[in-house]
Amino acid sequence: MAKNQLRHGIPVELTDALFDEFVLPLLTRGRRGPVPRIALVQDIQLHLKVLYLGCQCKALPIDKDPAGLPEIHPTSLYRIFRR
Repeated sequence: MAKNQLRHGIPVELTDALFDEFVLPLLTRGRRGPVPRIALVQDIQLHLKVLYLGCQCKALPIDKDPAGLPEIHPTSLYRIFRR
């Protein structure tokens, strides 16, 4: 491999512009049920981290809301991924 060739890793962080252009048109939103607690961009980024790291959903570093609770439960993340 040439020394000047750059290596690019798998992107695990999507910008809002890339998400709106490439990912959002492919997603469907549910019409019934509760409103999601996290945005779709954050949800997709968490799924990319699971795929990139090869870890389980419960091993992800999930941010906490102002009340100190996790933003999303790992089983909810798995359920969204499965759907």
